[in-house]
Amino acid sequence: MDLLKVEHKTGLQRVDRIPYKFSIEARAPLFDIRLVELSFKIPPELKILKKDGKVAKKWILRKAFEDEIPEEFIWRKKEKFSFGAGTQFLLRDYIEKQISDDEFYAEKEISKNIILQSKEELYYWRIFQSRFNPTEETIVNLRITSV
Repeated sequence: MDLLKVEHKTGLQRVDRIPYKFSIEARAPLFDIRLVELSFKIPPELKILKKDGKVAKKWILRKAFEDEIPEEFIWRKKEKFSFGAGTQFLLRDYIEKQISDDEFYAEKEISKNIILQSKEELYYWRIFQSRFNPTEETIVNLRITSV
């Protein structure tokens, strides 16, 4: 159940909060409690198939629906949510238009230890700064590294 707690704190928060902001109720069907309880009873080797050096996650789910869903979808490699939804660049592109190059170069050095790497980081920094008003003393020990 630890995985469910982690998911609740991350992905499921988006499923709940974003739609509710717009008065829409969203569901994450794979997290229905009855389905979760059933999934804990299924042996792990049926969930992840390892064959010929390849890994098929959610194998039993894919197998159950392989006659209902086209092969290019049912057996495709898992992608981040934003890639699967086609929204991977929307926020980045929006931020690119909000912050000019001049603004970015003028503001990217937060301190000696913190140099922002992108306009997106600057965008988030501005939000953080407006809400928490950090001082040099509060950020002096922070070190941000690119990943």
